[in-house]
Amino acid sequence: MADGTGGRGARLLTVVAAMMVAGGILGTGSALAGSWMTVDPPNSDEASANGVDAGNVVGYYYDDVDYYAHGFLYDGTGWTDLDAPGAEETYAYGIDGANIVGYYYDDVNYDAHGFRYNGATWTPLDKPGAEGTAATGIDGANIVGVYEDASSDIHGFLYDGALWTPLDVPGATETYACGIDGDTVVGYYRDAATYTHGFLYSISTSTWTTPLDVPGAEETFACGIDGSTVVGYYYEALGGAQGFIYDGATYTDFNGPSMYAAAPYDLDGDDIVGEFADYPYAYDPPLGKKKVAKKKKKSAYGDAFHYNSVIPEPAAIFGVGVGLSALAGLLSRRGSGRGGRRE
Repeated sequence: MADGTGGRGARLLTVVAAMMVAGGILGTGSALAGSWMTVDPPNSDEASANGVDAGNVVGYYYDDVDYYAHGFLYDGTGWTDLDAPGAEETYAYGIDGANIVGYYYDDVNYDAHGFRYNGATWTPLDKPGAEGTAATGIDGANIVGVYEDASSDIHGFLYDGALWTPLDVPGATETYACGIDGDTVVGYYRDAATYTHGFLYSISTSTWTTPLDVPGAEETFACGIDGSTVVGYYYEALGGAQGFIYDGATYTDFNGPSMYAAAPYDLDGDDIVGEFADYPYAYDPPLGKKKVAKKKKKSAYGDAFHYNSVIPEPAAIFGVGVGLSALAGLLSRRGSGRGGRRE
């Protein structure tokens, strides 16, 4: 258990959209009203919040010493490091109740293994015959994720505790299953031209809804789902990244208090988590054997966030001054590019 009061902790950026726009610091986008909090684990250099359930947030961070990855669980007050036994690095992606899923690299052969952790026991999740496995979402007994086959091709999967079912969008060259809620799996795939599109998949009917594309987008990455609502991010034709919320009928831009894209990776009710990044990369884990020499920063900018759409009471507005001071520090940082989009 990391000290919930030590380090930088979680810096609350309580902002009201109208005040941010009036200050002229949001550029072309207006931050959504509600509360924004940077999820900032102690002793971290960079972090990503990937899953949320009942206010509990999971993700991973790179430490500020050796830049190794560690999973984390944040319950709103305290931090728990999540390091799988025998792992060199651990990445947490999804949460449902007490169950957390993700993947880790072992410290012997540097292979990627999925895992499920229930607060007491770590259970490896390795799809039979796969070169590497990563679990990215969980709902009840069902777990979704991605695996790499012997030909280095990427496939999605659904695992119900007994049966592994490959998930491949018809005609796709790669399929990434990212999130699950009830009967529906959400994710994205790459077509023959290597462009990326979102998808929905019905477990009960084995039917695909494709493409799930933000109008006018060059590429769309669908990442999380709750009921009929999907979150993710897209790239515009000119190359800029932008978060989105899709309610089954309308796409709405998801803007945060940063000059960088607020890329939402998961949601649960009023809560949305993700990452501020110049080039988000969401669920593109480098599966198979990890390069031993990998010890470099993936981005000069990567702050995890937790957004709650409930607008703060008037008394909370007094916190805006503090939030703006922290925000000024955020805006002064510059990123040098991020992996995960089509080259």
